[in-house]
Amino acid sequence: MLKGPITQCESYAQPGMRARVCKLRSCGSEGAVAVTLDFSEFEAHNRSLETVAWDDDQLIVRLTAREAEEYQPVEDYFLPGADVLMEYMAPLNEEAALGLYRSFLEEGRPREDYIAWLEEQLVLARPDLLEAPRGPSEPDP
Repeated sequence: MLKGPITQCESYAQPGMRARVCKLRSCGSEGAVAVTLDFSEFEAHNRSLETVAWDDDQLIVRLTAREAEEYQPVEDYFLPGADVLMEYMAPLNEEAALGLYRSFLEEGRPREDYIAWLEEQLVLARPDLLEAPRGPSEPDP
């Protein structure tokens, strides 16, 4: 769920909207990060939170991004750093997410490795994910 500071990005996203984080990558030498958000799965929820912020053909601000045909279901957002991600967005289970993030920081890895680290944790928790899928004619071991 997106939080208040997301409005600083001057784009579609508004506080309370929901999106999936698809990608996180560093950009620039100042520690800034680019976060790719996918809103498509939450369109019904997000429509009610859309705000008027785009000009109409008379240059009057009275359109939503969707009405101005500026809505993109997958969009990049540029944030000042990975350490401020929790100021801009909150996972649905914030307590678990904070615990995971603290564990990641304790390992001392670069912040841009967080998504890869999460995937590693998932594989550790679910080693069955690494098993090669069997074809229809292959017997179970």
